[in-house]
This record gives sequence, C-alpha cells and structure tokens, in this order.
Amino acid sequence: MKSIRILKVLILLMLLTLLSACTIDLPTIDFPAIDLPDEINIDLNTFSDARGFFGNKIQVEESFEKIIVVDALVRLEVITGLGEVTVRGSSDNEVKINVTINVGAENEEEAKKLLNKILENPPIKVNGNTIILGNLEKYNLSKKNRVGISFDIVTPFETTLVSNAGLGDILIENIKGPVNLNTGLGSITAKDVESDVTINTGSGTVSASNIQGNLLVATGLGTININNAQQNLNIESGSGTININSAIAENVNWVLETGMGTVKLTLPQYTNARLKINTGMGTTNIDFTLNNVKKNNWDLEGDIGENPTSEIRIETGLGTVIVNSK
Repeated sequence: MKSIRILKVLILLMLLTLLSACTIDLPTIDFPAIDLPDEINIDLNTFSDARGFFGNKIQVEESFEKIIVVDALVRLEVITGLGEVTVRGSSDNEVKINVTINVGAENEEEAKKLLNKILENPPIKVNGNTIILGNLEKYNLSKKNRVGISFDIVTPFETTLVSNAGLGDILIENIKGPVNLNTGLGSITAKDVESDVTINTGSGTVSASNIQGNLLVATGLGTININNAQQNLNIESGSGTININSAIAENVNWVLETGMGTVKLTLPQYTNARLKINTGMGTTNIDFTLNNVKKNNWDLEGDIGENPTSEIRIETGLGTVIVNSK
C-alpha cells in the first residue's frame, strides 16, 4: 500500500511538472514542511459569460417566491444542475422558497418561451411534508438550451435535507438534519447541524462548524475546514489542506486523509486520544507529549493524555502533519 501511494504521488508530481513547464529532480528532493496550493478558486459567474456555461446564448432571468405550510418533520430534496442552494432553519411552520431561474437559448423569443413554461409549472413537488425542488425532467429540455436554478430556502428547524448541485455553492445553517450535500464544482458550508452530515464535492472548499452528529467529508480538490465537530469524523481529500479545530469526544474515531496537502489539527490541552500518523513524504510536528510511542520510517503512534478511549488516524501521501494544542 505504501509503495502504491508513493507511486501515485510521483506520477502526480510528474504531471504537474509537465503542466508548469518546469523540472523536478526527484532523487535529490529533501522533503521539509511543504506548502502546497490548497484549492482552485473559480468565479461561478464566469459560467454565464460568453463561451461559458451558457455560451453565446441569449439569457433571461426571473425570480419568484413560494410558501408551503407544514405541520411535521420536513424532508427537503434539492436538485440543481447550475445554481446555488441556501437552506436556513427557523422556528416557523412553513417552508419559504425563493427561486431564481436563468434560461439560455439561441434567441430571446425562445428563451422567454422556455422561461414562461417553467414559471407556469415550476419544479416544485409536494408530497405531504416531503418537498422536492429542481427536477427539470418534465420539461423535456433540448440540449441546445441551458437552465440554471438557484434556491434560497427558509425551513423549520426539524428538517432533513438532501441537496445535489452540479455546479454551484451550497450553504446550510441551523437545521436538525441529517444532511447530505453533494456538488461537482463549488463550495459547501454546513453550520449548526444537530445530527449527521455527509458532504461530497469534486472540487471546492468545504467548511463545517458546530456539527453535533457524525461528519463525513470527501473532496477531490479543495481545502477542508472543520470547527467544533466532536463526534466521529471521516475526512478525505485528494489534494488540499485539512484544518481541524475541535475537541474530541470519548469513544469516537477520527480519520483524516489527504493525497497531497497539509493536515493541521488543533486540540485542547486536556485531550485524551490515541494518535496514529502515517506520512508518505513530509514532516510531522506535534505540540503534545506522547505516551506509549511506537515509531518507524513511515508511522508514528502515541497517546495524548492518559488511558484514551478515542483514536485519531492521520494519513498523507505528500504533505506536513501538524498537531497543535490550544
């Protein structure tokens, strides 16, 4: 497994070398603390410009609001190929949905015709307290047309959520959950969620804070920032920095993995956990005195505190591991 991980890193380094038109003499590399680019910042507005997502098509836009009264736990499903999704919890017994639709077509008449078709029968389906937003299948869209939809939603705190975006940011705040968030390209932010959160993005920054349940995050490319998530963590990044600033509860497991990038973990001084670190190429800096230490060329294990019941496992193919106390 170790040799395979190193081989993947070396292949990635060679590809990066070719793309940047520079050379790396691999046999003579000394691997100190490595400061790598964490993410690619992309302005989603560029996708509506000429030759972007809408190409040179004529665009029209319209917004509207819909309010749905509910009396029990809400299940919310949100789908958007292009657009942003914002969901905030409240104490009201209604779901307030602000929808912005952007349509691109070959000419203004065609664009307005398609926009009116969507407005007359918007992609909002209500089945009891299950609300499904954004499904465009019923419109039989032509491949030559483009439709982007953004949702800004205020929902009761007692809401479970599944959100899927092809291209766009997702922001979730102050709901009970569970929450499942997915985007191909875009940032994801989850704050103040009472139960489990699952996050997947192909490329984009992920931020999660005040998560009371278990947290699973996977990103192909991008920085991951976690604050105050004390239960089970499973954090994976193909390339990008992982920053964790949190206490760890008893009897839980944290798994933090990145193929290329720094892992920075900040823990309270009173922490009790078994620490296991595996680095392919990079250094390890630990601001704690470890007990019951085991160490070889690749691995470092030790206890933070006494008689730990929780475990923190950190793996990085290429990058620095930093464990700080606060």
